[in-house]
Amino acid sequence: QDQHGTNSPEKCQRLRPDHPARLGCSNCAQTACRTDNRMVKTLIIASLVPEVPSLKDMTAAKLVQLNHGSLRVPIPGTEANLVAQKLRTWASQIGQLHVGQQADPSVRLQLEGVELEPILEQARHVDGHGARQRVLRDLLFEAMGVDAIADWGKDHKYKDWRGTDRMGHIRFGNVRKMGPEALRCPEGQDWRLIVDYPFDEPGFGPHDDEEVLEKFKDETGGTWTLVWLPSFFSHAINQMLGELVILEHILESPGATKGYVSHLSVENQVRAQNDLANLKTQKQSRILQALGQAYGLTQPKEGDLDTAQSVEKHLVVLKPGANVQTALAANLATALDSYIPALLEARYARHPRFTKKLTSKRVAELVDKFGDIVDSDDKRVPADKHLGEELRGTLGELGLVRVTETAAHLLEDQTLQELEKKRQQKSSERPEVGEVRRWIDEGGRMGLQPEALDLVVRCYARWSARTFVSGDQAFTPKAGAPIPDYIVLEKPDLPTEEEWVEAVVVAGTVLGVTLPGRARHADNLKRFESEVGKALKDKASPCTKLPGLL
Repeated sequence: QDQHGTNSPEKCQRLRPDHPARLGCSNCAQTACRTDNRMVKTLIIASLVPEVPSLKDMTAAKLVQLNHGSLRVPIPGTEANLVAQKLRTWASQIGQLHVGQQADPSVRLQLEGVELEPILEQARHVDGHGARQRVLRDLLFEAMGVDAIADWGKDHKYKDWRGTDRMGHIRFGNVRKMGPEALRCPEGQDWRLIVDYPFDEPGFGPHDDEEVLEKFKDETGGTWTLVWLPSFFSHAINQMLGELVILEHILESPGATKGYVSHLSVENQVRAQNDLANLKTQKQSRILQALGQAYGLTQPKEGDLDTAQSVEKHLVVLKPGANVQTALAANLATALDSYIPALLEARYARHPRFTKKLTSKRVAELVDKFGDIVDSDDKRVPADKHLGEELRGTLGELGLVRVTETAAHLLEDQTLQELEKKRQQKSSERPEVGEVRRWIDEGGRMGLQPEALDLVVRCYARWSARTFVSGDQAFTPKAGAPIPDYIVLEKPDLPTEEEWVEAVVVAGTVLGVTLPGRARHADNLKRFESEVGKALKDKASPCTKLPGLL
């Protein structure tokens, strides 16, 4: 100020409203204003003679070139970016200025137009706290790639995380007002994402939200919910959001729009509608920029956020010891694909990395192939590239087999031995399926879904020579239905190989009993017993009548 003048910061603001008041330099402000005026004059000339080659198809970069030397920036080469920001800021206030969404945006100034302020004033009454929340929620969810919702929350299936689909819930609301049920990730869901909004009622700020979250963790022990806390908008951006609420109301339908511009001539009605639509688009774009700053995705720009209501840690996991980093996402569009997997990885750190989703058909095929490995003399089967990849990405990930270049080998010293050790510790000679499921993942760090759990249970039963029994009857798992918890894994005494072969032949010859496979293991033995019992029951009555008939 001593070098360039003594104007106060307030006067500097009057000279150039978007100039930082802290500089307080009249010369700086006047230079910036002169530069802005030159760019505006260039746009006016381009609108008057649009077919002149040097002025045709105007962009931010071309505007810089046409005003070469007048724009001073701290880092050379960033002039076009600065001008693009200026243009978007102006366009969010002036309906006749059209700015594209490209990196080097196209720009066009429409000289003829209609005064929009009287039209906006007619709908000023629709602006309110709730309306701003709704508009911001829809804008945010659309940017994140989530379908529009009628309420504040939406169940959302995150697909293909480590070969599985994971159901969760996205909720938008004021964390300060949320109770424990809203914050808690419920049973049956793997994750919950809560997104707070970057403004609140007077007297409240982000620190009030943080206090609610800390209290919840202290009183409940935590839950697998990720809360996304933003810094608060500045007064100017909040006002712009209110204007967007008004514009959305006016442009809600052709009938609504016509009611607000009916006092104009037919020609001006069309112009007004176009200018209103452009103004709405530009304000949406400007607020989206501010949203990226508020949620910690981009560096804050002066004037967009309230520095007194800022947040240091934007992502809070309501499970003590768990963390998710904001830097994982580059923008709002990639936020879900960054934060939800990170939360799932924190919750299920030991989940296998399946290459494909487990279906009922694949589970049945994998159990059969595992049985072939168990039945082979050297506990291995040949495996080509395709089979090797299939087994490596499923049974290998579950710690049941080891796959080499040419073969798949039984792996007994990991999952199988761990389950057998736990059975022995529990002294459970006839364990139930529900027990084995709990033994597989006692700490909940694997997060296996029913298909994967049943695959491990069936492979364990096959390896340990056990069969599934319900009461005294053999139980056969059905495709697409989880094995009931009460089903027992029974270990029958197996006959010798010679006894088994002879029994199968006799039963087939005398009683017509057939088995899909003749391998000597617990499942086939129990099936054989059931089939022989059925055959004898069917023939019992005729056999008792035969002596009398003879």
